[in-house]
Parts: sequence; C-alpha cells; structure tokens
Amino acid sequence: MQPVAWERRQVRSNQLGRALELYFDTIAGAFDLSHVVLADHSGLVQSCYGDPDAGYALAAYAPMLGRAVDPFTRERIEESLEQYVPGASADRISVRTFEVIGETLYAIVVGPGGAARDVALTRVMSGARRILSH
Repeated sequence: MQPVAWERRQVRSNQLGRALELYFDTIAGAFDLSHVVLADHSGLVQSCYGDPDAGYALAAYAPMLGRAVDPFTRERIEESLEQYVPGASADRISVRTFEVIGETLYAIVVGPGGAARDVALTRVMSGARRILSH
C-alpha cells in the first residue's frame, strides 16, 4: 500500500491573482478578518478579500498610512478612511510595507487587534512574497 501525501492546501491555482485570492480567503477565515488587501506603491489594489469597494479605499490609503510617522497624522488618515470603510478604526487596522522583487507593496488587514492580527499580517506578507516570487 502506498502512503498518501497530505496536502494542506485544499484548493490551488497557477494563476497569480486567483492564488492570492485563495490564500487571503484562508487567512481571513483563520484570523476572523473582514478585509485582507494587497496594494502597490500607487495605492492600487493587487488583490483583495472582503468588500471590493472597501478594498479600493484601503489600498488607496495604504501608502499614506505606511508613511505616517507621527500619531496625529495617522489618526487623521484613519478617521478619514473610516468614512469609506466602517469598522476600519485604528484599533482594527494594520498596514505594513514590504518588498517583492524590488517592488514596494502594502499588506492591509482589518480585524480584531492583538498578536493574532500581527501574525495574520506577517502571513499575508510571507504568502504574497511566496506566490509572487514564482
């Protein structure tokens, strides 16, 4: 009898966009996230889990949030964003800048705070890097 290999990914795709969507769906479900967005340096959506209109707004604001260093500026940006994405308050949103093959990207997650959201954000970045690097 041959041993059966266990595949942790139940659904796969060789298409980059679809692979990102599937991955983000998995992360969102595992960490109770309402949105997972990958944006480029111009604030354009590259991939999104959640409401598409909210994804466009999150992507557009990502470069500003990624560059905001002082708390006052970041608070003003988050207040403005919450008009377009209800629930994307400061205590529910995380944005991180990272690079893939020399391109600056932004990972955005919206969901419950704490260490779990940080883990989710790290997984979004590592998965996006893995998928886009192939």
